[in-house]
Amino acid sequence: MLKMRTVIKTSDDYSKAVMAEYHRSKTTLHEGLLISPSPAGLRDLCLKMIANGISAQDENVFRTFFKLNSTEDVLRGIKKFDLEKFRPVINFLIGKSRATDARNLNFIAVLIQFKERPLSRFIGSDRDSGTIPDGGKPEDVVFRPRQKSQFTRRNSVWVGVLSVALVGLIAYLTFARNPSEKQCMGWNDHAYETLDCRTSKGLSVRPLDSLQFRVREIDAKADTEFFIQGRPVVWYLRHDGKYEFFDHPGHHPVKIDKQLIPVSTYIARQVVSGEIKADY
Repeated sequence: MLKMRTVIKTSDDYSKAVMAEYHRSKTTLHEGLLISPSPAGLRDLCLKMIANGISAQDENVFRTFFKLNSTEDVLRGIKKFDLEKFRPVINFLIGKSRATDARNLNFIAVLIQFKERPLSRFIGSDRDSGTIPDGGKPEDVVFRPRQKSQFTRRNSVWVGVLSVALVGLIAYLTFARNPSEKQCMGWNDHAYETLDCRTSKGLSVRPLDSLQFRVREIDAKADTEFFIQGRPVVWYLRHDGKYEFFDHPGHHPVKIDKQLIPVSTYIARQVVSGEIKADY
């Protein structure tokens, strides 16, 4: 009887995977800026990414790389950053150095939007990526242990099956009582509404999607709750210089090809301070 061998990912595997993704995407990502990266170019790219909005997890990676604690403004910290400190990252990308540390690898992974970032997620660690405590230094990074699941693999499979079945049942009870009507949906100002597929009502009609149907636009203000237990509960998209905010993940209801972005602490602060106003 064959024995199954558990494959354990290492930081070396992470380094190879990040570099493989870099070589695959450098010619198309960020208008080719990463083909021949420069210190000033990397700084400007970071400023652009912050302005467009990044996730709270990616912001933590930036704070660690730029040696900022949780109270410091990321945008200001990037502008003040010594350009020569980008050299180790550049040398690794262009092959002048064969190895670099986890901080630089996580930073590169954010720049190229490597899906399995950061390192702790890639290797399946039982520790979350670190955040710098208030008043602390980068070497004082605190790791918070993840709570171990009480479910076995078999139980988790059953939970997944039952969840899918429940979603299907809810969708049926909500939308499919009359199979000849309201099997489509259309965006109406700030929310979706169910529609008969045979009429558009002047709206852009698309097949009913129970998950996308939950997306609603919200009027984000200073008193809006952007995070619950550190996790974003607001998503947004910036286009034509305007910001639109929503209460569920998904795609933009009009620009269907655009994925909504989870709000970052930087964007939330900009809304609270009034520097960003929702186009509601």
